[in-house]
Amino acid sequence: MILKGNARAGGANLARHLMNARDNDSVELAEVRGFVADDLRGAFAETEAISTGTKCKEYLYSLSINPNDPLTRDQYDHAINKIERKLGLTDQPRAVVYHVKEGREHCHVVWSRIDGDNMKAIHNSFDRQKLRQASRELARDFGHDLPKGLEQDQGADRFKDRYNDQSYAEIGQAERSGLSPFDRKQAVTAAYQQADGLAAFQSALSEHGMMLAGGDKVNRKGQRTPVIIDRAGEVYGLRQNLDGVRAKEIRTNLKLDGADLPTVQEAKEILAERLRQTAQEKPRDTFDAVQRVEDARKHLDALTAAQKAELKALKGNHQEQLKGIRDGEAIALKLTEKRMKEAYRPEWRTLYLIQKDEVDAVHKMISTPMQRVKALLRGQAGDAFDFENRNTLAGAFRFIIKGEADLKKMEKRHAQERKDLGDNMRVALREERREIKAETVDNRREAKADYDRDLGAYKRDHTWERQKAEKALNVAETALDKARIAPQVERPIVHPNDMTKTSKARTVPRTTVQTDRAIVHPNDMPKDAFKRPSPQPKADLSKTADRRSPEKTPVRSDPTVAAKDMKKAAQKRRAEDQAVMKSAKDAAKQAGVDRRDAAPVQDAKATATRDQKPQREETRAEKRARYEKQAREQVAKEKTRGNDLGRTR
Repeated sequence: MILKGNARAGGANLARHLMNARDNDSVELAEVRGFVADDLRGAFAETEAISTGTKCKEYLYSLSINPNDPLTRDQYDHAINKIERKLGLTDQPRAVVYHVKEGREHCHVVWSRIDGDNMKAIHNSFDRQKLRQASRELARDFGHDLPKGLEQDQGADRFKDRYNDQSYAEIGQAERSGLSPFDRKQAVTAAYQQADGLAAFQSALSEHGMMLAGGDKVNRKGQRTPVIIDRAGEVYGLRQNLDGVRAKEIRTNLKLDGADLPTVQEAKEILAERLRQTAQEKPRDTFDAVQRVEDARKHLDALTAAQKAELKALKGNHQEQLKGIRDGEAIALKLTEKRMKEAYRPEWRTLYLIQKDEVDAVHKMISTPMQRVKALLRGQAGDAFDFENRNTLAGAFRFIIKGEADLKKMEKRHAQERKDLGDNMRVALREERREIKAETVDNRREAKADYDRDLGAYKRDHTWERQKAEKALNVAETALDKARIAPQVERPIVHPNDMTKTSKARTVPRTTVQTDRAIVHPNDMPKDAFKRPSPQPKADLSKTADRRSPEKTPVRSDPTVAAKDMKKAAQKRRAEDQAVMKSAKDAAKQAGVDRRDAAPVQDAKATATRDQKPQREETRAEKRARYEKQAREQVAKEKTRGNDLGRTR
């Protein structure tokens, strides 16, 4: 059996909830005891009226009984009476309502906490423990199983794990900062134990990317509460991150009284500037591919942390600006209201004196029977003699003898005058408030525009920086994937003049990178590596295979011959282009067309002539270009070698 109870107010809402037949299958008002009214709304309104004679704000105690197994009405009465005795609400007015929802029956009981005889509220201290004990006893009486929470009850120890468990806010802070609460507490505690003052403590925190600042909360002495800001811009209490240290000891050891601590926003900006300086350090150049990848990753991580800190600082600055606008609006409204009251105070005073003089004059005029007779005979009674039967003898008798004066008409007129003056003041105040709010809206709009502009600039810069860093990381990772790092070896580097004198060779460490193509050191090349290759017989192009079967086309192995063929092919294409251009010029002369107008025709014809060539020509051209390049490189090497040998001789 699960029992849930609490003291509350709002009797009308509670009555509406208990008699709600729309959300329940059935609603039964079983008992209304000790109230004058027969319905819940009237009964709870009666209790609320009685509670006004006391200081009690929560004048009702509401209880819900949810049994594990169905109960009879006698069992419900037994449970209600036992709970009533446990809570000390015996013989108090109560109401019992039964609900059936989704086929399950449960009961609601509401007691009045007001003792009408003594006009005091009955205390409900330790009601949770009393309900837990009653739940165990009722489960034993009815033979029901205890709920898991009561079956595994730990007593007062059930609250110990609450302080060790992380809340959703703490989990989110840990994800954003990348530091668990346990590690953060260890770092802050170690920094506090090593420091001998505020400066040393700030220096120790900076090693962990943190900073001490003054929070927004102010204690009784007007001192700001010290807080810790990490590199992600998250705020933590200093006392909550120190184990076994009291707040008074912290202030004494660190000498925080009178210390000039930065605000939270200033600390965020300082940390963002530090991270930006770290991110601006470029990775060092190295031939080690693994080290290059690690440096690129560290640079990207530092850049990401700096960008997040800058965005956090920017958002914090915007929030501070909005807070300043709100505070300025509140101060302006208060000052405007005060100024308006001061401006209308003379008018209120004048109106008060005028109305007071009128009332005093009427009372003075009708203070004695003789004065009332004179006022009545002279017709000066005015509003004082305003009976419905003023023309009757009985009305005159009550006015003259008893002094019954009717001042309602005058009071109504005075109230209308006060209302008119108050309306004028409220209209003027409303206009002033409207102007202040319009100015506030403009300020917020300007702040939002500035924030959007700064945020857009930050995002553009951050995107460019991040793309650059990611590109560098991708290049480094690609180089690492394609290269396998070999151990360092020593190879002699021999100058061409000293090729025959290896004793004078200088040795320096080199790192050889193994790739798909073998890299041979110049000293390890064969002696005939720089000899000119023997000429190959020219191939008969007329006997080549069909142009549509490129796999049967013979490939030339001699780069010199290939270069000559490429040269002939280029001359042939140049001749064809010149022929086309000449024919186009002749046609333009015959037709009398200007050469500038005929140029597009020539270009179009030349382009059409090139486009009509088969696709195989492009493949052969690529091959010939590669052969020609190889031939040029070989000739350049031979020239260089010949010059070096000439200088040696």
